[in-house]
Amino acid sequence: MFEINSNTEIIVAGFSDSTPVRKAIERMHRDMNAVLFTSSRQKSCISIIKDETLSEEKWVMDALQLALTIRASDELAVIYSLFYISEHCLGIKPLWFWNDQELLRTEFHLLDVTHLESRENAFRYRGWFINDEVLFLGWRPYGSDILPWEMAFEALLRLGGNIVIPGTDKDAARFAPLASSMGLWITHHHAEPLGAEMFSRAYPDKTPSFLRNADLYRNLWRKAAEKQKDMKVLWTLGFRGQGDKPFWEEDPSYDTDEKRAEVINGIISEQASIVSEYVDDPRFAYNIYNESVNLYRKGLLLFPEGTVKLFADNGYGKMVTRREGNTDRRETALPLQKDEETANGMYYHVSFYDLQCANHITPTPVSFALQAEELNNAYRCGIRDAIIVNVSNVKPHLAAISLLADFWRDGVSDGDTSLKKYISSYFSDDPDSVIAFMNCYCEASLSFGQHEDNKGGDQAAAFPLRMLASSWVRGEQKCTDYAFILDASLDEQAEDYHSRAMKAASAYSSLLDDIDDHGVSQLLSDDFRYAVEWFSFAYNGACCFTDAYKAYRENRLEDALVLLGDAAVSYDRADEALKKPCHDKWEGFFSNDALTDTSAMVALMKNLMEWVRIIGDGPGFWRWQRDFTYPEEDRNVVLITNYEKRMSAYEMYLVNYLHLKRWKLRPSTVHDNRDCLS
Repeated sequence: MFEINSNTEIIVAGFSDSTPVRKAIERMHRDMNAVLFTSSRQKSCISIIKDETLSEEKWVMDALQLALTIRASDELAVIYSLFYISEHCLGIKPLWFWNDQELLRTEFHLLDVTHLESRENAFRYRGWFINDEVLFLGWRPYGSDILPWEMAFEALLRLGGNIVIPGTDKDAARFAPLASSMGLWITHHHAEPLGAEMFSRAYPDKTPSFLRNADLYRNLWRKAAEKQKDMKVLWTLGFRGQGDKPFWEEDPSYDTDEKRAEVINGIISEQASIVSEYVDDPRFAYNIYNESVNLYRKGLLLFPEGTVKLFADNGYGKMVTRREGNTDRRETALPLQKDEETANGMYYHVSFYDLQCANHITPTPVSFALQAEELNNAYRCGIRDAIIVNVSNVKPHLAAISLLADFWRDGVSDGDTSLKKYISSYFSDDPDSVIAFMNCYCEASLSFGQHEDNKGGDQAAAFPLRMLASSWVRGEQKCTDYAFILDASLDEQAEDYHSRAMKAASAYSSLLDDIDDHGVSQLLSDDFRYAVEWFSFAYNGACCFTDAYKAYRENRLEDALVLLGDAAVSYDRADEALKKPCHDKWEGFFSNDALTDTSAMVALMKNLMEWVRIIGDGPGFWRWQRDFTYPEEDRNVVLITNYEKRMSAYEMYLVNYLHLKRWKLRPSTVHDNRDCLS
């Protein structure tokens, strides 16, 4: 067995000018220092030699007791070989940073290998899109705003990934050099072809129309090609328009599929030509995303030879087109049979942001079994060249990330096996119980449709409420953008949401009790239990809201104010659940929950309280304060209307429950939050 100790030396031949190799060796020394005592044991040596006869990313190890030789084809082969040693010899797991692995020191470690060759991955390109990264923006582990990105790129490499979209918009431009310096390929958001600057940022005074300003677009593409010409890039071709939507929404002159495809095909050809001026043998990809599915299936899109076609799931793990508002066409998002032997890949979500029902701050509610089934079917249909996983802010989605890494290595997915391996590696010697909890978590999720993938994430406990609240205040007869049922009155829509939310709240509350009765580690609590608690209280708040709306419609305005106060407390408790995992290096991780925005739900409920008070207690604003805060014998004696300055509606609510406890309403929810008010 080859021995690694504090005196082990690493020697490199053939990669002397490689920044990625230098950084990989620095990480290896860091890992050694983390798990090895300084000792006087005999020195051993790891020799890394460049061997261009090996295939791409291939490495071969040959070992004696004190000498290990690694032959590596390229930079990534070096990186993967050292991470193999780090994991299988030093015991440092791929997600060590993200799952707070406890590293124990010893004098030496042994690598049980005489001859070993790396295996080929099922997919050529394997990577992440760090997207909607608002939690990264508010988190400073050890005081660094760079470390989250560096550790994300390291985790991706440790899991065998080789390509990344390093953030959204400005972040992508900022962190692409870091990712490249660590050995990763770079690719691009489908709304940012070639990684070019957004048109309206570069030219804020110009109309974002290719028809009117083609030369300006070409200028941006050329700048992007020049900027990235020295990086390894899978160049994303295409044209959606300004922002993440089709260009014809802002330019109605493109009113047929043929006109739209003609523009896209011309742009694809131009973009490819521009890149070819700067890069020899460039590699291209095109996202068959949403509106492009229809154009592709009609045979209207033309690509340069070898372009990887990336097919996207709907954000909920199903390989069909995504919902647009309440329209759910569910067109198959897989290669046509005639294209199964061409270059195909997938863009897959473990986190999604659709301003309706998806998950962002919590793990996916879609079962591992469904994900595995979709992945296996996609592979059978010819998706074998690339897989880009939308991992959002990484930390809340680690179990699904681990599943996808197993898939891109093997080309086959087994949800239970992957989940069991993940749980056993990081959290528990009782993985079956934890898997049962995780399966219950998926089953508890709010159902927003008839399909098995119609599972609501944290956005489902926020955005429908904002829609209903806005229609309520505007006095509309129905909510025209309600996430579930459009052909119904606002009363019916509120009742519909209440029944869905109540079922989910009850299921999550029961699961929370089961988890606490069973007992889980602090690590698993930080990674999973927090989400169950968040859902339990958020849906409880949602039910209080719909009860308040019902009371308002029945002209029980003071009751409505009380129920809105209950909703505010519930959402506040959900917000507190997000703070529980935020200790040690995770302090502040959920502080910038800007998309689901739990604290905004608290504010919304308090604002609605004031609005109800305006309607029921204006213009004097003294009667309700007496009702809420005065004892019975003083309430109706009015010689002076009010002896104190006017409280806010929420302050009145708190005073009543802390002192008089006049209201005994029990809304049809699963939590009575009033015990926490004391």
